Parts: sequence; C-alpha cells; structure tokens
Amino acid sequence: MPMVSAGIRRAHKKSRHGCKECKRRHRKCDEVHPSCVNCSSSNLRCSFLDLLPSPPSSSSSCSGELSLRTSTHSSYSNTSHVQPQLPAPGGVGYPLFTLEDFELLHHAQSRLVLSVDMSDSNARRLWTFVFERAIQSPYLLDQMLALSAAHMSTLCLGRKDHFRQHASRLQTRSLTLLNSGYNRRQDPDNESLAVFLHSSMLGLHLLFDTVQCLDESAVVLDKFISYLSIHRGVRAVLTKEVWLTVQSQILPLMEGGILDPAENDDSGYEAEFDALKSLVKGSDLRASSAEACYEAIGSLRWAFAIHRRDPKSRPQSATAWPIIIPAEFLDLLRQRRPEALVILAHYAVLMHLARDFWIFGSGGQLLICSISSYLGTFWAQWLAWPNEEVNIGQREGG
Repeated sequence: MPMVSAGIRRAHKKSRHGCKECKRRHRKCDEVHPSCVNCSSSNLRCSFLDLLPSPPSSSSSCSGELSLRTSTHSSYSNTSHVQPQLPAPGGVGYPLFTLEDFELLHHAQSRLVLSVDMSDSNARRLWTFVFERAIQSPYLLDQMLALSAAHMSTLCLGRKDHFRQHASRLQTRSLTLLNSGYNRRQDPDNESLAVFLHSSMLGLHLLFDTVQCLDESAVVLDKFISYLSIHRGVRAVLTKEVWLTVQSQILPLMEGGILDPAENDDSGYEAEFDALKSLVKGSDLRASSAEACYEAIGSLRWAFAIHRRDPKSRPQSATAWPIIIPAEFLDLLRQRRPEALVILAHYAVLMHLARDFWIFGSGGQLLICSISSYLGTFWAQWLAWPNEEVNIGQREGG
C-alpha cells in the first residue's frame, strides 16, 4: 500500500481573494463579507473586518442629511463594468450615492417589493412604510439598496458578480453606520423600528448569500448554521413597542395573515410532526435539549400551518422560523446532533416549497441532500419524507 507523505497537504481549489486567516490555515475561503464562514464558525477575527471603514468623526461637518451626489456610472448602459466607489465615512456629505444606487432604489420600488407574494396595493403600502423610515436612517437605506442589488444579480446574469459585490459593499457600509450610531434620530421607538427593519432585511440578504454559496456539500451545513446564528439575532431588537407596530402596520398587509402560535390549525403534515416528536422522545437528549427540539418542532408546525392556509405566505413562514427557534436548539445544530439535523431537514422542505421566491431557489433541496449525506443510511428512515418532497418537486418540473 503506497504511503502518503505527511508533509503533503490535500489539494484544494484556492480562493483568489481569501482572508488572511484562511490563507494562514490553508483553508478555502468563501470570501463572504464582512466575515467569512470559516472565521465565523471558528470564532476567529476575519481580516475582512479590517476593511470596514472607520466610524464617522464627531467633528464631521455633515449634520445628518443625506448627500445624494451622482456619478456618470449607470448599471444599465455602462458595459465597461466600472465599480462604483463608495466613500469612506467622515467626509462632507457622507453617505454618498451614485446613479447606480438611484437605479437600485427604483428597482426596489418597481420590482423588488413586488417579488413578495401580496397584492400590488399592499406591496406599495409596505414600500411606503419602509421607505419613509429609510430616508431618515441611512443604514436602513443602505441595506435596502443592498437587497435590491442582490435581487438584480438574479435578473442580470451577465453582471451577477458586479451586483453581488456592490450589494456586499452597501451591506458593509450599512453595518458600519448602524454600529457607529450615525444619524440616529431622537425618537427611540421609531429608531428601534428602523433597527428591526434593518435586521430583517440583513437576515434576508444573509440567507440569499448563504443559499448562493451552497455549492459544496461539505460546507453546506457550516454555512447554513452560521446564517441561522446571525438571523436569529433579529429577536434581540424586537422590543414590545416594535412588535406592536409590526402587528398594527405590517402584518395586516399579509393577505394570509399570521397565525397565533397557540392556534391549533392543521399543518397538513401531522404524521410527519408526530414522527419528529417520537424521534426526540426516544433519544438520549437531556431534558432541556429535548424541550428545545419540541419547541423547534412546534414552531415549524406553525410555519407549515401558515403555508397551508395561504400558499402565498410561503416566503414569510420560511423566513420566520429561523428567528423563533430557541437558542439551545441552535447549539444542538452546531454540535451536529442528528435529531436537530433531522428537524432542520424538515424545515428545508418549507424552503423547497417556496423555491420560486428569489432568495430560496434550490437552497432547500441542497440542504436536504447535505443533511442526508452527513447522517448516512442509519438515519435514512427519518429523512424519507424530506427527500420524497424534493423528488416530487423534481418530477413536477422543479
């Protein structure tokens, strides 16, 4: 049997613009900003964080007004792929916007908001509600433009990389503004609502970036669980006052409404959820971990009930579950506990049912395949339903 020298490391595809930590550890970097998945999952400081612009100086001459300066760059007519230069904070009139950003703003109003399954009139009302707050909170406006650029990357395939890079730069700037407290308003309740809207959009953006990177089964779980950790942070900014505003002004725009988790509506998949409960009951999980799994199953059943009552609510129900899962369940996913991974595979079915929504795409199918490959044949019986749902979707044409 030939011996392999210990000095020869496994070949891997090199990333051209990877972070310093991944290069030092000879790991393939996914180049996700502001921190790559390898560094995030290993609790290491990513060198990409050093690229973040420094907070604005308190002596800056800008007084909180947006300087809507323009450049000659146009995302539609310019074929030279010139990258727009986003300014460093601290200068006069920061933040600065280009003509491309105005085009992204128009795209958000005319196309992005209509990608959500709701009537045109309600979509316009939602746009007005968000935009009125975005023009007073630059970090929210930046993240809204970033999400618009991400959506553009799915439509203009010839310029996909350009729009995704621009989305990443806008997202980085929005986080810098948010963390520095730039242009904060005096009304705490309105500011909290703006932070919540920003966190919600950031979560959608991170989910999109994660799904777009689910191309290697070995790292699918790492990337998706890292995303779950970040998106669940939306709960931290959901104060009682903000939730009351969401209930009164946002939820009424959803035609299907949002079920009270206490309501006993049929999910349409009661046998599958009973099987999940029996799996947890027969496991060797400690009591608190088992309770976290039961809570995650109950929340997932609630999300499927929303989907069953109104299929148009599929995207909303699929994006809600990552926010409401308990912290201990997330710890079980990080530990790769099979019971938690089986529950996650059942959630991926909901993603797969909402695959027409531009953010999800084939993410649900990839996640199910990755979990099945990771757990192996011993757990195949518990993953039979998720795999069957994926195969049904393929037979129906995608």
